[in-house]
Amino acid sequence: MNSRFAIIVLIIVAFTTITGCQKKKNNRLTLLPEYRNSAEAHYNLGSTLARNGKFDEALPLLRRSLELDPNYFASYNSLGLISVHKGNIEEAAAYFLKAIKINDSFAEAHYNMGVCFMRMKNTERGQKEIERAVQLDPNHIDGIFAMAEIYYGQGNKEVALSFYEKYLRLVPDDSVVLLKAGWVSYERGDIQRAIDKIKMAIKFNPESGEAYYRLGCIYQYQSIHTKAEELYLKAIEKNPRQINAYVNLGDMYLADHNLDKARFYYKNALALDRNNQYVQNKIAQTEEKVENAEGN
Repeated sequence: MNSRFAIIVLIIVAFTTITGCQKKKNNRLTLLPEYRNSAEAHYNLGSTLARNGKFDEALPLLRRSLELDPNYFASYNSLGLISVHKGNIEEAAAYFLKAIKINDSFAEAHYNMGVCFMRMKNTERGQKEIERAVQLDPNHIDGIFAMAEIYYGQGNKEVALSFYEKYLRLVPDDSVVLLKAGWVSYERGDIQRAIDKIKMAIKFNPESGEAYYRLGCIYQYQSIHTKAEELYLKAIEKNPRQINAYVNLGDMYLADHNLDKARFYYKNALALDRNNQYVQNKIAQTEEKVENAEGN
């Protein structure tokens, strides 16, 4: 798009009428006269309104842009995004397909088409479209993240991690992706890399209870129980409903034969989920050990 047209959306007129001593504002936006036959101007204003959730105002502008230029592929993409927001996925896919037919190198339309296929449970075509988006735009962060998630879901953790790492080279402070990359590293047996990644996630988002919990799991796996307990308690501080932290604390203390503390943490877990069969069994096991200890 011509950069000068990006400013057009700011050059709009808010009509004001005066009745008596009161001013009434008409919030309808319109283009300056010299831009009213410009497809790009209508697209810029329409897409801006759509990004701000004003879909009903955006639609006529985007449609007008296509009347002025039927090959204005970006308008089809924006119409597709509006359809997605309205829950009409098949209609959205049709718009994205029109954009791709006009310009097959339009990465954003391929990505959006892929997401539609995924939502329609056509994962094979969805993956192909998202892959195409990343091929066309190697820095397409949404596409890169989607590919990481797709490969992780398929169990291909090595390739998933490569996409998470690629994403982090573009957005190094994304705590969610740092946590994901750290956990995949742990699952692949790269413990130090996992610890480093999750510590970075906590650095960028110290309120993430999930990050403290995951790091606690890694230290528990290494039998560093003091550090694991510290992290689990931090996870509970950030999220008092972090049931797995309570369960793991109970498991650690049961393994260490500290029955009182094990029972304490299991009961906290059970208070969050009364139907948790694992916790119920662990409490029964702990109570049996307590009775045996008292009997001796």
